Amino acid sequence: MANFKTHLSAGYAANIAAVTGLWLTGMADIPESLLYVVAGTVGSILPDIDANKSLPLKLMFNIAALIIAFFALLGQKSDTPPLFLFLLWSAVFLSVRYGGLFIFSRLTVHRGLIHSVPAGVLCCFLTTVLLYRIFHASNFTAWMTGIFVFFGFLIHLILDEFSSIRMSEKRIKKSFGTALKAGSFKYLKKTLMLYITIIALFCLTPAPGSFVHAVLKKSPWLAP
Repeated sequence: MANFKTHLSAGYAANIAAVTGLWLTGMADIPESLLYVVAGTVGSILPDIDANKSLPLKLMFNIAALIIAFFALLGQKSDTPPLFLFLLWSAVFLSVRYGGLFIFSRLTVHRGLIHSVPAGVLCCFLTTVLLYRIFHASNFTAWMTGIFVFFGFLIHLILDEFSSIRMSEKRIKKSFGTALKAGSFKYLKKTLMLYITIIALFCLTPAPGSFVHAVLKKSPWLAP
């Protein structure tokens, strides 16, 4: 499979090209363009979070721990003693960073369900829901960001499949077909839960019809 540097470089380059197209056609301004590039680049390394010692996994739990610990402090009263706030922040951060990472590592296997197309769809919908419901982004921005996450995710899977083909040796590695998959019969229950989660998240996304209409309206090559 391709290494971290290859995934990061390829994901960044592909997303820069895609965002440049949006910017040149007036479908994204500078702040939105930056958001889409970051989202797509992050998406390009997300499939490797199921590798127990991978850098993406550590980064994900570091960031998640910081965010969750921050929100834990927001729920406290203004007169709460500083020492208690520090201990609370430390406890939440360490629990998520190390406890959450330990549990996640136990529940996942490398190139398992996270390394699949439906997992990319889940990340797309989750990003869209979070931006729209939590950060109050517009319908268009939320959906477009989610799509860029999926775009980066898909690039990662395609690169892994290509890396399984050894043209010089005229052979195909056993890992071929383990990235671009729709699920796993070996983990049938988990596969079903993955699809159920995808459906549930889709129900929480903003109206997809409005997004499609906005794309058709903004696209110079599609507008009447």
